[in-house]
Amino acid sequence: MEDQSVHSLDAAITNLAISEEEEGLSFALEGGLQIPVDDFRTWTVVGRFLTNKPIKFDIMQQVLASVWRPAMGVRFRQGEEGLFWFYFYHEKDAKRIIEEGPWSFENNMLLCRLVEPRETIKAADLYLLELWVQVHDLPPGYTSPAVLEAVGKFLGQFRRIDVANVSKAYQGFFRVRVAIDVHKPLKRRMKLTKRDGSIVWVLFKYERITVFCYYCGILGHLSKHCRMALLSSLEPENYPYDESLKAGGRKPLLTIGEPWIRHVEPIEVRRLVDARYPSRMKT
Repeated sequence: MEDQSVHSLDAAITNLAISEEEEGLSFALEGGLQIPVDDFRTWTVVGRFLTNKPIKFDIMQQVLASVWRPAMGVRFRQGEEGLFWFYFYHEKDAKRIIEEGPWSFENNMLLCRLVEPRETIKAADLYLLELWVQVHDLPPGYTSPAVLEAVGKFLGQFRRIDVANVSKAYQGFFRVRVAIDVHKPLKRRMKLTKRDGSIVWVLFKYERITVFCYYCGILGHLSKHCRMALLSSLEPENYPYDESLKAGGRKPLLTIGEPWIRHVEPIEVRRLVDARYPSRMKT
């Protein structure tokens, strides 16, 4: 019955049936390049943009630095295979960039992650996009943390729940942070089978996504550039995806990031410090 306790619901999570949109959740009772080690400690984030177009490096670093505003600064470096290195000078700055993403430049999503010294990275290793997804139309009694985590795992790799948002029931949705595979189509919805066997559809909206195909649902290209869309007999107005997958908007970005950019190698910073304060030089 629908008045079963939340505790009973949480216990039933282990029996969830999760697959694609048509299956969803069921509560029915039945059935590369090497990262160098610097003498001056840095935390390195490696990323690539989800595009085949060349990136305007000088403009990109100004835009991202102005958005990130790292307290201890950031140094940018361009590598091969479309990879970019972002060197941060404090662990909290680097982790904040990962946790507050996703980021984009000229509507191209940035796929990035924190890496360890000497870790070898190739462009193909960067295929996960971490972001917030809004979960709409969850029925009463199916909004516990355990249910939200199961929804997150349906979407991709579950990271966490926005606990602050849970208390704002008037907003009409919940937020889960997940890492999604950009090679796979975005998920529009999920079928949820309630304990009494009735079915409801849960809808998703993705925060801060930019370009995606309305035909195949994959991030990084438009339908006019999609081979499958070109070969399809469907008219664009009948494509299965549309702008409704995007959640809200963003404020215009600043373009001057110079105050937060460091232009010298970490070892040069150490040399400058030693030259200014000779007493600190090693004997």
